[in-house]
Amino acid sequence: MYNNEATKAAKLFKESRQFCSCPHIYKGQFYNCNSRFCDICPRCALLYRKDWLIICKSGCVPWDDIPQETIKKYTFYFLTLTAPSFGEIHFVPNTDSGSKVCACGKTHTEEDLHLKGVPVDPSTYDYEGQVAWNYAAAQLWRNTYRALRNSFETLDFFRVWEWQSRGALHVHVILRIEASEGVMPSKIKDIAHNQHTGEFGWGDQIDCQPLPDDNEREDRTKYLIKAVSYSAKTWGRFIKSRKGDNSLISKHYRRLDKAARKMECPKCVKGEICTAACHDNFGSIVRIISNSRKSKNTPGWSLNGTNRKLLRQRRHDYYVSNYDWQETQIGMGRAKKARQALANLSSSPQDIAARFANITARYYKPGTTRPGTRNHRSKPALTGLPAPF
Repeated sequence: MYNNEATKAAKLFKESRQFCSCPHIYKGQFYNCNSRFCDICPRCALLYRKDWLIICKSGCVPWDDIPQETIKKYTFYFLTLTAPSFGEIHFVPNTDSGSKVCACGKTHTEEDLHLKGVPVDPSTYDYEGQVAWNYAAAQLWRNTYRALRNSFETLDFFRVWEWQSRGALHVHVILRIEASEGVMPSKIKDIAHNQHTGEFGWGDQIDCQPLPDDNEREDRTKYLIKAVSYSAKTWGRFIKSRKGDNSLISKHYRRLDKAARKMECPKCVKGEICTAACHDNFGSIVRIISNSRKSKNTPGWSLNGTNRKLLRQRRHDYYVSNYDWQETQIGMGRAKKARQALANLSSSPQDIAARFANITARYYKPGTTRPGTRNHRSKPALTGLPAPF
């Protein structure tokens, strides 16, 4: 993308984030589309990430209404669980990675990024096995959480699924446990390593690191929310946008997509086309981001009770008192035109979204008024809350 085109894209992207660019109309009123995808609605995608950033911080970082003494009662761990191997993958180092001989016999550099995530031998790669593991990953995490909770009564978590370049899921989790339980990272790793669902289990690369410092925990929260931008995608739609791309990684993704569409899920009916989401997403049925809720023994992840419902209500109150309805409709129209102009640039909407989606000038503390989203799955929930919120 040329500099002038990049500047134009940045300006359009900024304008498209002022209001929802494709709102729903329900009973004569406009409502945010609540999309998590930057190429569909940059505004709602940005608000989705910022909502979860506030919730994530409210469980592990001291704020005005969360004193340092409360945080000191707990120990925090950053747990990473990965998928097993389904075949040799080209090893392409990052800038901070050392040199390593790839399975193909060569030592790759940053100039070989087009090989990242590509199987060394696609003919022997287990595409069906990887898709099946992606489908089982949700149940595998539930089994893991249940085992951890049985071992540590005061455990709470904040969890984000992320896609690896090979098209397999892996999960990052911030665990919070009362310091009185005296937890060791090795014990957490052993419990996770022993969990299975059917024939599937976690890969060998299980990592658990303590997070004793506030700054380190805050950095981890920002990393998790940044990962949401990449994880919140539908692979089927992404592949269609790259139709005609004959790169090695695109061919790899198309093979995975083919395996996912052939996979039989519980909703499949013989002779009919199944519309279940797993067939459009490399077999995945996971909820990308989540946190533990309040229970008999734990306060839930958020130590001050922050949740998306509360944030939505605060945003609603702010917009009702500060925004004119006519101004809102005009803003939505401008945002829609800006999004359409982005799609007409020479770069694809996905490339533009990837370039600008993670630009965040500031982060908001819990309790501050800021724009957000609503749950679009339940129409009755929309009643009485005019957009934008």
